[in-house]
Amino acid sequence: MADARTADLAEEVAGLDEDSYLHIHGRVVDCAEIDGRLVTPAALQDLLCRRLDVRYAVIVLDPDTVTRIAAVVSWPGRTVDTAGCLDTITRAFGPSVASTVVVLPVDRIPLTEQGKPNRPEIRRLGRELADEPSLN
Repeated sequence: MADARTADLAEEVAGLDEDSYLHIHGRVVDCAEIDGRLVTPAALQDLLCRRLDVRYAVIVLDPDTVTRIAAVVSWPGRTVDTAGCLDTITRAFGPSVASTVVVLPVDRIPLTEQGKPNRPEIRRLGRELADEPSLN
């Protein structure tokens, strides 16, 4: 049985709109309230995909480090501006959220056999990137 906090968060990460359509904003385990704002993978992905250099983005939480790994694919002929992505997140969600994000530029999003984002592989790649000396 879920406790009250889990039930409250579940209501925040999914809800009905005025036409009674259900909208899922993310998995409860991947969502957090930071500085009074609900931070969901869908919100971060949508924000990054509004950038002209980002074609597609997938956000995966690394529960061991509480880091949000943003695997991002650029448009053909462009390069993802990782600092610009973090600046976009800072402006929209604040520095407390941006400090938890690692931007991982990839040529393609790793997929499972079923064609869904391969979350464990994205976590592994994000940990490798975070371990690079230039980021420490």
